[in-house]
Amino acid sequence: MMVIVAVLGWLALGLPSAWVFRRHQRMEFFWAIIPLAGAMSIAMPVVAAAWFSGDLTAWPLKSAVASVVLAGLCEVMMVGARRDRQEPVCRCPDVWGRIATSVLWVWLIVQIGIGVILVGGGAGFGWDGYSIWLLHAKVLAGSESFPVSVFTEPQLAKSHWDYPLQLPAFLAWFMRVGNLGVHQLGFPLSLLLGVFPVVSFYGFRHKVSTSLAAVLAFCPLLVLRLADWHYDGYADPLLVVTAVTGLGWGMIGVSRHDRASLVGAGLLLAMAVSLKNEGILWLVAVAGGCGAWMVYVGSPVRRGIGDMLRIVFPGLLAFVLWQAICMRMGLENDVISGLDGGQLAERLSLVLGGVLGYFGMIDRLALLILGVGVMAVCVPGTFMRRAGRIGLLLVCPLIYVAGMVVIYLCTPHDVSWHMQTSLERTLAGVLPAIVVLAVMSYVERTRSEPSQDGS
Repeated sequence: MMVIVAVLGWLALGLPSAWVFRRHQRMEFFWAIIPLAGAMSIAMPVVAAAWFSGDLTAWPLKSAVASVVLAGLCEVMMVGARRDRQEPVCRCPDVWGRIATSVLWVWLIVQIGIGVILVGGGAGFGWDGYSIWLLHAKVLAGSESFPVSVFTEPQLAKSHWDYPLQLPAFLAWFMRVGNLGVHQLGFPLSLLLGVFPVVSFYGFRHKVSTSLAAVLAFCPLLVLRLADWHYDGYADPLLVVTAVTGLGWGMIGVSRHDRASLVGAGLLLAMAVSLKNEGILWLVAVAGGCGAWMVYVGSPVRRGIGDMLRIVFPGLLAFVLWQAICMRMGLENDVISGLDGGQLAERLSLVLGGVLGYFGMIDRLALLILGVGVMAVCVPGTFMRRAGRIGLLLVCPLIYVAGMVVIYLCTPHDVSWHMQTSLERTLAGVLPAIVVLAVMSYVERTRSEPSQDGS
């Protein structure tokens, strides 16, 4: 019973922000924003407690206040939305809509069923998943004030307390409000994995065909081990889902000047930044990708600046606030350190070899070729112009991969060990991002006039 209360409370916290979209006559985003805004509202009081060294009592009440504040931010970002250029909704035959919707709801029901099984039988978590995110959730759930003292405890001091608190706060909510133990947290984890494809689908379905909306919703799940990592307690799967979905919503918002899509993309990227330190790299990559997309679709510069601010501002605000909190608490980020120039050649060969080896696997290479091939078919112009435009489309994944190469080059840890334990997870979002880019290039081609083919 308490678990149901925790679920309903989470969803109720998203209603104020969702109502903003309802007021602007965007019902598809009404449903999509509820779980996203609810999860962010749960985490906001924890972040505030970290800044003020405050208490965590009356958490539901403080989360309710946070949900109203978040709704206010959404309203400010949606100002002028009714003046947006509206386009006819793209619809497919009802049969495709029924099939896609049925598959999504079956996916959600299956994930809920898996969660119930995990609650009953207990879950086994990965070492890093338990020692970082689940341990943080356990500490937050059992504390009446933000536990600054744990940073000095020998057993907990190396638990990456510089990692953002979105996922631990969400899990701690279920531990406190839903009365779950740490080994029963497979339920909220599986619930999140079930909800987010549905969220993505409802955000996409009124801007692209139903079948393409389903592809965009499920493309993060193309990563074969994503569900396993999620059940193991890692934040990387949710990071992939939020960042890749944010890329899709941002590109739609830019090409259609659709403010609701832009605000949704901004919230998704803010959540990505609040999940893991690599989220800021995704924010930069998506911002670069959307900027390149503006050039591709010929968006006016003045309008493009406003669109980019709506995409970037929430995530940038979340990043700056969390870094300020880490500095206030004396936490140091151990992801990047200075690089000894003498190690550069050795490390560079290891890192590039690892990255090429990741994309050289037959299933990943096939998906990469398919994605770029779709772009090559959909991009208009001569051969050289097509090559340039494909390079423009690939700005987002290229920025992210380049950023990860720099991180591995500058890691204070043994680079071979660091890549062995994390490379597959950190690069998991690259191929889904390429799928999104391929789908959007196809959508843009179908919207373009035939006369553009020779441009």
